[in-house]
Amino acid sequence: MLNSSSFLLQFCSMRSHKTFQLLILFPLFCHISSFAQVADKWFFETEFITKFSFGEDVREEFLYEPGFTINYLSTSTFEHPQFTLVCTPGLKLSNKLTAGISTGIGIQLYEPSPLSANVYAHRVMFPLYSRITYSVYTRSWAIIPEGKLGYQFSNTGFGWTDEGFLYEVTGGLLAGLGVRFAKNISNYMVSFSLGYELNRYRSDWSLGWVPGYDYNDQYNFNTNYHFLWLGAGIKLK
Repeated sequence: MLNSSSFLLQFCSMRSHKTFQLLILFPLFCHISSFAQVADKWFFETEFITKFSFGEDVREEFLYEPGFTINYLSTSTFEHPQFTLVCTPGLKLSNKLTAGISTGIGIQLYEPSPLSANVYAHRVMFPLYSRITYSVYTRSWAIIPEGKLGYQFSNTGFGWTDEGFLYEVTGGLLAGLGVRFAKNISNYMVSFSLGYELNRYRSDWSLGWVPGYDYNDQYNFNTNYHFLWLGAGIKLK
């Protein structure tokens, strides 16, 4: 009778141990499975973009004070292309819809100084914007319209004095619409894109160079730039 009781206790102990293991492993398995499903919805894309400025310079005036009118550029252009490298982590919201946050670095070469002839500067930009895409699939290529909206950080100064720059350009609005043509290759998607983009920069002018004014007499204005952009990217799905 004693041996039977001992065997029964040992058997129950083994069953309890296995049950305990199942109680531990089952939630862990569910967690790993859920994580795999969520991870499958994320993607990472790298894209190189070349932007070409187009349009004409547009000047406007405003009255700084009685007897003093300031003429400024409300729309302008760049003589040379702008180059940008962008990385986009994003989420697949459905089979066709994605949303991501794009950031990177851009450079505008040989920007002429507004203060001195034959003086140029290289402007560096740091874009940060949200991007929405919607895929329209064809037989072998995907047609993907997209929209983007955000901000572009920049800071370029001209005419240094002991008090600071006489003319300084900082960042502003970035917005655009475009379309990309993409093809799946193994675990990657290769794409080529084109579209329109609006960039807006803020300019701060000091009137320290004008007789009767000092460095702290300043005004600011926004200048719009219109671009046609071409891009090539690769996405890790």
